[in-house]
Amino acid sequence: MLLGHLRDERRLRGTKEGCAEGDCGACMVVIAELTSDETSVVYRAVNSCILPLPAITNRLVLTVEDLDDGENGLHPVQKALVECHGSQCGFCTPGFVMSLYALYLNHDVYPGRPSVNEALSGNLCRCTGYLPIFEAAERMYAYPRCARDPEVDAARLRDMQQKTAVQKPQAAYDAAAQPKTIAEVCKILSKDNDARIVAGATDLGLEATKDLKSWSRTIHLDDVRELQQITQTAQGLSIGASCVLSEVFPLMAKTYPELSDYFYRFASLSIRNRATLGGNIANGSPIGDSMPVLLALDADLEIARTAGRRVMALSDFYLGYRKLALKPAELLTRILVPPRPEDLFLRAYKISKRREDDISAVAMVIALTLKDGIVESARVAFGGLAEMPRRAKGAETILEGHAFGRETVNEAVASIEREFSPISDHRASASYRLRVAGNLLRRALAEFEGNPITQTTQLNCEVAL
Repeated sequence: MLLGHLRDERRLRGTKEGCAEGDCGACMVVIAELTSDETSVVYRAVNSCILPLPAITNRLVLTVEDLDDGENGLHPVQKALVECHGSQCGFCTPGFVMSLYALYLNHDVYPGRPSVNEALSGNLCRCTGYLPIFEAAERMYAYPRCARDPEVDAARLRDMQQKTAVQKPQAAYDAAAQPKTIAEVCKILSKDNDARIVAGATDLGLEATKDLKSWSRTIHLDDVRELQQITQTAQGLSIGASCVLSEVFPLMAKTYPELSDYFYRFASLSIRNRATLGGNIANGSPIGDSMPVLLALDADLEIARTAGRRVMALSDFYLGYRKLALKPAELLTRILVPPRPEDLFLRAYKISKRREDDISAVAMVIALTLKDGIVESARVAFGGLAEMPRRAKGAETILEGHAFGRETVNEAVASIEREFSPISDHRASASYRLRVAGNLLRRALAEFEGNPITQTTQLNCEVAL
């Protein structure tokens, strides 16, 4: 991982190892890379503890040692933290510095507390209570501006790419292949279908740091530009499988603002800066949070192979626990989201032990199209209720053709209890999951009727204890 390289080989000890799983932020660095069209630079704070070293090829890695205002050695970010007493034991401080530095690079003026909260969503501190750090985030903009020149960084990155291009061709068998095109990826897979595909690596990194796994061959997709493009047309949204979630979610929220809070609760910003939409889908986890959204929106997948490409419905992609309908030497390349239909009622709910930066016990997304109060089409998708992300087909059948009301919803809830058999684990019991699933459907009805849930709202729901 990049963290080991920084500390053990480069002797840059400011970057710390805390959790080694991307949760605490002590290892935070900022990565500068060209956008998919190579016209500008984007700066992202990422967790170096779960970032494979090949992923930084042709990219700039900025650590806490790189911050300097050229006069007294302290960048405005660091100066503000000192003056606001934003550090106590100091172990987590470099990580906070780098998260704030990324915010500073991406905003010329103070962006407001919500943006600061999001920027620091991947950082934990046991000492300060966070308030001094929030104060520092505002004060750092009061000093004379001290930011990098993105045009200079873009020129450096283009120069790095050119130097890489003129180097000797990649060996016929490279343990860490870094292809440039989808065709190259498919060609490698056709010769070695057991090669491990690496996109954001936010989950694969845990296999290395926690399970101590290694792989004889990996295929890194960071330089396959076609997989990083997003286009929006009259046919809908076409999202490259390697597009990072921090780029995808804000764009989707413009069309589906009802999903904004759900997207915000997907891990931390530093994880979303590396995690890819295609990776979350192909991971196949039954509690992956993007799949219920895409299932409810009736998304399709484009899959490439050496002989061409095919399109299939996401609802047909999962065959069982982490079993995918991918044939040998096939690669997920694009996610196709249809245009927003008229008269759409859309809600997304996530139940977890912590509100932020936690894994779902149950996730539900419901998408209804209605005409004159009657449900014309219904898609109700769940995560955490089965061995894979699944739509509640029985509940959908009950809802369609009827008014979205209490009697119909109660029938749909009963259908969910018959259709799903969740497991009990450390996140929730099976009975809790089923009760919550039913109550979420009732919550959607309450919001449809104009009665949003508050602490004083009285609903005819089973209490999920």
